[in-house]
Amino acid sequence: MRTNDTWEDLEKRKPRSLRENFEVQKAMWRERKNLKYVKKLKKEKVKAAKKAKKAYEQTQKEKGLMGKIGHRKRKAEAKEVAEAGEDAAKQTRVQKMLSRAKQRPH
Repeated sequence: MRTNDTWEDLEKRKPRSLRENFEVQKAMWRERKNLKYVKKLKKEKVKAAKKAKKAYEQTQKEKGLMGKIGHRKRKAEAKEVAEAGEDAAKQTRVQKMLSRAKQRPH
């Protein structure tokens, strides 16, 4: 590690006073604290990314299931329109709902 080399060079340089020794120890502590903080941030970032990926996969799975249901509905509606003829394609949404309600047994 580069910082350790720097601290070793400082130690080899000359005998330090008590105050200098204290400052060096404090600087080493600060450096370790900063490294731990960066490591913690990286860990949290990875954790958040995994959580986001899991949520994304869940929504894709739900969309896939709902897409199949929607596809079946659209296919059934297209079949109804084809059976009803050309005039059914020009109906409004409310008219289609009313015609379906009339066809359904109660």
